[in-house]
Amino acid sequence: MLGPPDLTSLGAQGAQAPNFVPTYVEAAHNMPENTKEDVVWFKKPAVWISGVAAAVAVGLVLVINPFQPQANNHLPGVSGSPSGASSSSSASSASGTASSTSVSPSGSSGASTSTQASSTNSTSSLPNGLKPAHPDVYWEDSAECKAFDVEKVMVYSFSAKEFEPLNGKPADNPVAGCYGGYATYVSLPDRVLYEKELSDVFTGLYVAKWDGKRWLVNHMDETDGVESLIGLSTYPLTRAFPDPEGRTAAVVIQKTLDDLEVSVDDPEKLLGPNRSAWAPTEPAASTADFNESGVSGNQRSDWKLVTRDRKQDDTIIDELRFFDQYGATAASLTVWSPSPEAECYDPGTTYEILAREDIDLKAKAGALSVALVTSTDESGRELSAVSLVDRNAAKSGKACDLPARIELTNGKSLEFSITPVLGFETANEQQEFLNSQYWTDLVDFAGGLKVK
Repeated sequence: MLGPPDLTSLGAQGAQAPNFVPTYVEAAHNMPENTKEDVVWFKKPAVWISGVAAAVAVGLVLVINPFQPQANNHLPGVSGSPSGASSSSSASSASGTASSTSVSPSGSSGASTSTQASSTNSTSSLPNGLKPAHPDVYWEDSAECKAFDVEKVMVYSFSAKEFEPLNGKPADNPVAGCYGGYATYVSLPDRVLYEKELSDVFTGLYVAKWDGKRWLVNHMDETDGVESLIGLSTYPLTRAFPDPEGRTAAVVIQKTLDDLEVSVDDPEKLLGPNRSAWAPTEPAASTADFNESGVSGNQRSDWKLVTRDRKQDDTIIDELRFFDQYGATAASLTVWSPSPEAECYDPGTTYEILAREDIDLKAKAGALSVALVTSTDESGRELSAVSLVDRNAAKSGKACDLPARIELTNGKSLEFSITPVLGFETANEQQEFLNSQYWTDLVDFAGGLKVK
């Protein structure tokens, strides 16, 4: 059972967009594969929204966690659970007051100002009960942005030949920005997808445009009678799936905006910051204890824990997924009991431990650390994640020399990675991450872990 994941690219539904294929595939499994009947569709009046069709239309990819075994295909925001899997959730939220900052938006008229939503749960700086998708939402102080209401956004229906209400919900469709006559909102956050066990659903942003009277989503596609909203990936997701041509996230996103005929002079004001993660940038008001599925510890009080258990052959798999206040996956723990055999399929991939902090949790092989680990495939593409590693693991080496799971002293094992994939484009970005609140939160989280 060796190593972090492979970076092999496969096309999604015939598209050329890269999907990561995990290095590790279970030796024995009887998990059913997704079939056409398993695809989940959303009905919005006369509009059928297909995540898969939307992904293909703009060359996007579904959210896939490469640190999960391929046989399970159990993903953040995408559930591959067989029937009979159970889930529960618990959460506590930190209290806080929002603050807003007025700035002069670049390229806008002098009469227009903007506000940034606070990183707290309060959203007093956003109109109509809207919820932020990240800590730095840029919301232009204009009449059209004040009028944006995700419940009243209109979507064109080919079948009805008219615009119909999207009927979105602020909690299910948080906003990323409003600028230059456009507004963006999240299709569905990780938390909603995971809690509702939805699969094959597009995860990203939809763009609405102000037509002078109302907000409209014009980016639609119709294939075989199925109407689909067309969206684009967020910056963090774009970074997590390296471009086959080596283009930066900024270039990839700009190309997608051009294809959608969306023109803004500063895409980050509309789409959110070009960073590897949209995690909270401020400390939580407090921490909260958790004790689920034999795993205990402490978490940020504004994280929400959702648990799920399932069985694969003779192995019981317990999943603990922690979502931040924006609905994104902050951390995850997967406990295997007992741990099945796995095989490393990418001996050419190397790893480097960029930073590590010792924690109290002990493995069968000895003491552990929580570390930022970067893997590089033979073509030079990199991906990173925060992971649990042996305290004495070499700083660099072959990815297959690292365990796919951490064997514990009680016969159980923990998945190697505890976060989604992080895409860094420079060494400075890696260092910024290590100086961030997110890294601090993850070190504190891992430091308090106990497994019975």
